[in-house]
Amino acid sequence: MRWLAQNAPEPLTITLPAAPAPGETVPVAVAARDAGYAPRADAIVDVRVTSPSGRVETIHAASVPAQAGQFRASVRAMEPGVYRISADARRGQTSLGTSTATMLVGGVDPEMTDPRLNEDTLQRVARASGGAVIAAGDTSALLERLKAAAPAAVLALRTDLWHTGWSFGILAVLLAVEWLTRRAWGLK
Repeated sequence: MRWLAQNAPEPLTITLPAAPAPGETVPVAVAARDAGYAPRADAIVDVRVTSPSGRVETIHAASVPAQAGQFRASVRAMEPGVYRISADARRGQTSLGTSTATMLVGGVDPEMTDPRLNEDTLQRVARASGGAVIAAGDTSALLERLKAAAPAAVLALRTDLWHTGWSFGILAVLLAVEWLTRRAWGLK
C-alpha cells in the first residue's frame, strides 16, 4: 500500500554528501533511468557545477561498472558556500531528464550531521582528560567514580577578598586620603 501511495522517483536523481569541507573532492552520484524507470547504463551524463562565486564548470560523469544506471563525478569544492549542481542525462539525442540540487560546503558542523555515538572520540577525550567512558546503564560505576573524586572537590576552597581585614583597611585608607585631599583643596 505504501509503495502505491508514494510518488515515483525522478528519472534522474543526484546524491550529494552531507557535510563537505572546503578543499575536498566531493563525489556526486547520479542515477539515470528512462521513462519506464529502468536503469540506463548507456546514458551520457553531464554534471554542471556553479560555485558560490559564480564560476561554472561542466564535468562528464563516468558510469559505475558494477551498477547499471549509476554515474559518478568528482567536484573540487575550493571555496565555502552554496554550490548548485545540475545533471543532464541523454541517450543519443533523447533526453532522459535533468535534476538540480544544492550543497553547502564548509557551513555544517560534522557533529550535527551525524549525531550517533562515536566511541573512539569519547575514549580519546576520556584518556586526555583523566576521565572514563561509562555505559548509559552503569550507574553503579558512575556513583563509585563520583565518590572517589569527592576529596579532590573538597580541596578546592573559595575565599572572598571582601571578607578579609586587608580589603577593609585598603578601602578605609583610600576613603581617608580622598577626604583629606578634598579638605586640603577646600572642597566639601
